[in-house]
Amino acid sequence: MIRDGQHIGTRDASGMSEDDIITMMVGRELTALYPSEPHAHGEEILRVEHLTAWHPVNRHIKRVNDVSFSLRRGEILGIAGLVGAGRTEAVQCLFGVWPGAGKGRSLLMASR
Repeated sequence: MIRDGQHIGTRDASGMSEDDIITMMVGRELTALYPSEPHAHGEEILRVEHLTAWHPVNRHIKRVNDVSFSLRRGEILGIAGLVGAGRTEAVQCLFGVWPGAGKGRSLLMASR
């Protein structure tokens, strides 16, 4: 077995299990595919509360309905959904470019 350009060992393949091969390839036992790592929770840097956006032409249609979330330093925020789910409208509201009416509260905690 060669790992990272180094000879790790030679074994009889008939006596090795799949877990043995993976352990040699990875360099550790693979008890968890994505091992949990401790993370420090950073301070809150963005909070959005009750974000709602109406269709630009038909004000009876809500494109985003009462969305709230917070983001902490070191986190990555992903906004996903099917086409028509309101993800684009929500982001446009956050950046102030949504052409329709919107309401809600966003707080940006800037230390710099």
